[in-house]
Amino acid sequence: MRNSINRAVRTATVTAILLLGPALPALADTGLGVTGGISGHSEVSSDLATIIGGLIGGLLSIVGVIFFLLMIYAGVIWMTSSGKEEQVTKARNMIFGAIIGLAVIFAAYGISVFVIQTISPSDTGSGGDPAAADDEGGDVVNGVDPLEASMGGESDTSEDFDALLDELAE
Repeated sequence: MRNSINRAVRTATVTAILLLGPALPALADTGLGVTGGISGHSEVSSDLATIIGGLIGGLLSIVGVIFFLLMIYAGVIWMTSSGKEEQVTKARNMIFGAIIGLAVIFAAYGISVFVIQTISPSDTGSGGDPAAADDEGGDVVNGVDPLEASMGGESDTSEDFDALLDELAE
């Protein structure tokens, strides 16, 4: 009877974490929406890569918590084994399995990031190749740098910086 109650509580807890966990960051009001709106960035992105990236980030957070809990649980089993070889072996296998699982998850994450960056279009028009991006720097949209536009016009920051260095050298 007690075993079935424990199993039901564990199942309900895991289900709640899996269903509600990814939604928690969306519920937080950080005030970044206002800042993003002022800087010209939209508050909500409907870009498929951004949505998938958010989901993968949420799932990785859940995997990290599960890994942490498994390590603690295995450590408790090991520490309370009182020298029983069966319990020590069980704890070792649990730790080994958790580490292997984490390595597989991170490998899958790396592969998915590589694939998404390779196939998704980028702002540079280079097919996601960061090496082919122009070396202008900044956040230039349609040929206009929002920072320069907000400061009242165009400026060549490299010339300004060189002039400042010349003044400091004198």
